[in-house]
Amino acid sequence: MTMIGENLRMLREKRGMTMQELAEKSGISKSSIYRIENGTQTNITQETIEKLSQALSVTKAELDSTPHQ
Repeated sequence: MTMIGENLRMLREKRGMTMQELAEKSGISKSSIYRIENGTQTNITQETIEKLSQALSVTKAELDSTPHQ
């Protein structure tokens, strides 16, 4: 799993959001979110990171930083 993938899952779950809810709020497909979280999609655009970070109310740096426990 990638750093972004780990953080994405942790932040999404911390907010009590499902992948579907995050997809609807961010405009990123549920299947893309699944692939990012599981590390099978590693070529993530800055636009995607921006949309996901906005939907989760975090900075891009928080999404792309070392995972928090």
